[in-house]
Amino acid sequence: MAVLEGRIKYNFDNTTLKIKTLALAIHYPYVAPENCGDKPYTMHISLTDDYLLTQNLGNYMDILDELYILDENKQPIKPESLEQWSDWRKNENNVQVALDTFSWGRVSTIFLGKDYSNFPNQEPQLFETMIFGGEYSGKFWRYSTWEQAVAGHQEVCQFAI
Repeated sequence: MAVLEGRIKYNFDNTTLKIKTLALAIHYPYVAPENCGDKPYTMHISLTDDYLLTQNLGNYMDILDELYILDENKQPIKPESLEQWSDWRKNENNVQVALDTFSWGRVSTIFLGKDYSNFPNQEPQLFETMIFGGEYSGKFWRYSTWEQAVAGHQEVCQFAI
């Protein structure tokens, strides 16, 4: 089960809300790297003092612009709120696309829930296949659609054998 935790400290300065700390930790116990044993794998996302929100919280909406959930047809859609995104991700079945275990480790494909594209006008990169263990441990591939992720997972499994 993925769990979202957060902590916000803030000060008001006229019309600007300055966030001192916004730390999010997303726990993925089902994709733990082999060197972690049974401990959950944790991804930390932090924003520091330089992150400013205007009075209308426009930057908060910018954060939401990068987040996605999947509809009943496995199509990415925008969540209505950070709370909806967080609640949706708590269900492990919403996030895990495929998982194969081999004698040398695992190949895991998940829905990231956040756009990891690096260039303007690039399709959102919302899915990731990663190898845990063996010669290719840590190597990953990203995809835009559920169908690409499923096909990519199978290709990586064949590649890694």
